[in-house]
Amino acid sequence: MKKNLKKLNIVMLIGLIMLFLRAQPGKAEQRNLPEKDAPMIFITELMINPDQLSDSRGEWVEIYNPTQEEIELRGLVFFNQKDEYIVDKELQIKPKQAMVLCKNKTELELIGTRCDLEYSGISLTNGGGQAGLRLNGLKNRVEYKDDQVVSGKSLTYNHCLGFSRDVYPDQSSWLASQAQAQNQTDWHSAGFLTTCDDNQGEEESDLEDEESGQDQESDDQDNNGFNGENLIITEVMPNPEGVDGKENEYIEIHNQNLFTVNLKGYKLQNKKRAEYIFKSKTLLEPGQRRVFYREQYGFNLYNEDGSVTLFNDLGRELIILSFQGRAPSGQSFNHEDDKKFWSDSPTPGKPDDPEEEKQTTDDQGAQDQETTSIVEIKQRQELEALTTGDSVE
Repeated sequence: MKKNLKKLNIVMLIGLIMLFLRAQPGKAEQRNLPEKDAPMIFITELMINPDQLSDSRGEWVEIYNPTQEEIELRGLVFFNQKDEYIVDKELQIKPKQAMVLCKNKTELELIGTRCDLEYSGISLTNGGGQAGLRLNGLKNRVEYKDDQVVSGKSLTYNHCLGFSRDVYPDQSSWLASQAQAQNQTDWHSAGFLTTCDDNQGEEESDLEDEESGQDQESDDQDNNGFNGENLIITEVMPNPEGVDGKENEYIEIHNQNLFTVNLKGYKLQNKKRAEYIFKSKTLLEPGQRRVFYREQYGFNLYNEDGSVTLFNDLGRELIILSFQGRAPSGQSFNHEDDKKFWSDSPTPGKPDDPEEEKQTTDDQGAQDQETTSIVEIKQRQELEALTTGDSVE
């Protein structure tokens, strides 16, 4: 009886140990799938030698899912020449999504850099090295040389060259970033990939041909822009004077990023969910305000309780500009410096300063007051002249 009980205890102990080991974080079972069935996740950007933060706090790696399917990252191994980190929790990367893995999430986000997951126990060497990913048969490795590492600039893969399941074949496809991050000294585009123009060299869309000042963009085939999220709808004209039409209703978008943004794949939508999708390269330079007229986007803005929403190329809402009540005729609705207001002096393509509107009103008031004061003085002089018999010039 005691022997059976002892055997039972041993079996139960072994079972508990197996359950414990199976439940350990980061020990998700790796399925050794055939290469053709392995998940496709790729490293697309590395911040190896940051300038604004020390290496121990400011290093990060960007990964990208180029497929149409969501991929579970639990068990993903991120490795260098000698160390590795295993993702120890459930985490999904969505289709066409970039994610940032970093060494110090708190400090990175304090300076405005995105971080989706914090890792530990692995560093990126400045004097040349490698970084790679393993997951269920996936083996993706990036090798870089010391002369490719530039202080304060990330090492970025030109993904317009495409992806393969093997090691990136050519180190020349990795270059120092040309995009300075907003409000930072470092150059990178963490979380955003360049957008490739599938029709380079071909005729641009009617949307771009009809807009002034686009010849330079059509000629500059190397400037594809980035996906960017710091975009604002700064002005709309829902109720122009006269008849609402294709040539006088407009939407203005302001690029507040410090890099060029490509709107290809982005979407504009009104309150009735009528929408317009930018289907070809449409660039916004840093700080540029670009105006799109109804003849281009096609839908109504509505004069009563109107709204316009901008979505990025992943379908995520970036900004909505809405107003309540009826739009005054001939006035634009503006969003500047966190202030929303109506203006009877529309400025498509230019900033509209609410303080300038207020100053104009104040100046007019001061002028009226000055005129009133002159009239009062004149009246007093006339009254004195009547009393004394003197004439008033």
